[in-house]
Amino acid sequence: MSGNSAKIQQLRQEDEQKRLSRAEILTARITEEPYFIEALGGTVLLKSLTHRQRAEIRSKSGVGTPQYDESYLEVLSIVYSVADPKLTEEDVETLRDQDSNIIDELNLQIGLLNMAGYSGKGSRATENSDSPSDSANDSE
Repeated sequence: MSGNSAKIQQLRQEDEQKRLSRAEILTARITEEPYFIEALGGTVLLKSLTHRQRAEIRSKSGVGTPQYDESYLEVLSIVYSVADPKLTEEDVETLRDQDSNIIDELNLQIGLLNMAGYSGKGSRATENSDSPSDSANDSE
């Protein structure tokens, strides 16, 4: 049995013990965890995206239009997902000129964090935010 199948079976068994309430679902917190970037010799704090943020990133990147810009989507995802140090949308063009391996590595970790909610390297957060930073929202 694969790890995922075992986890699903375990969750089904636990389901009989604890069903989430509406309040628990509506007050779920953003997950944050540190991630070490070996090529840069340091860590960043990554956070999961809200559904609203993910839609905003897709919209700003032109997903579903002839103007779709995959590179913009990738680096904007980093701007929204790196909680510390704070990045802004003004950093997008500079990030686009960085080592693509680092951009790919960060996006992989961000994807894992958003898909699983927790990849095992960090801890649960208690803060919730809808934008990458106040200054990024001021420029819109």
